[in-house]
Amino acid sequence: MTKKRLSSSDRRDSIIDAATGVFAQHGFSGAKTQEIAKAAKVSEALVFRHFPNKVAIYRAVLRHMIRSQNVTFALLSGVPSNTRGLIDMLRRTFLHSLSGASAINAEGMRIFFASLTGDGTYATLAYRRSVRLWLTELDAALSSARASGDLVGAPITPQNIFTFIEHVSSMMLVSRTHPNGIVPYVGDDQQLLRDAVRFCARGIGLTEAAIEAHKELLELPSQPLPDTARLAPPRKETKTSKPRKSGSR
Repeated sequence: MTKKRLSSSDRRDSIIDAATGVFAQHGFSGAKTQEIAKAAKVSEALVFRHFPNKVAIYRAVLRHMIRSQNVTFALLSGVPSNTRGLIDMLRRTFLHSLSGASAINAEGMRIFFASLTGDGTYATLAYRRSVRLWLTELDAALSSARASGDLVGAPITPQNIFTFIEHVSSMMLVSRTHPNGIVPYVGDDQQLLRDAVRFCARGIGLTEAAIEAHKELLELPSQPLPDTARLAPPRKETKTSKPRKSGSR
């Protein structure tokens, strides 16, 4: 049976898909164009017909990661600016983390961690965009919860609250992308959701009474966890790159 030949745009997308996995595993510095070509099942020469060098491939991957981040924000945002909204924000965040490898930004998070141990370029960009996307909504919910008496104790800056929650949720998500279950969590998804939400809710200063008043938000939804990968945004990588210069990588 004759194998269907991919269009130029589809071939470009397949190279980006392959490169995403290679960059996630090795980071920018450790990734080789030969490995990207092998993962894409094409020759290195064909890779360079679509991208002039490794930097161009990396930028194409990051553009897709940024669009994925926007979709993730849409999934997790839109909560009311009050105590219930604050707890729901935690709930949505950790439901997303529990989706593991099916999360739309799973590969992006692996690239993020590789960036943290490398030159930090993508990690810096991702953090700045995350703060810009989430902080206003989080700050409004925190202010309302404190005004109602549901949030007590010495104030923690909203940006640090966001960052601490991100640390916990990102580590949970990335750990669940591994098929062997590396992190020794105790309990099923239901217990993990309850424990994670309570841990962060208590940490930011929500009272036990406030958490208990919205305890139904600590339950798993009746439907299975969504395969958020289905919501991946379409790529817009249709431009034809100029031929690479000799020796460019």
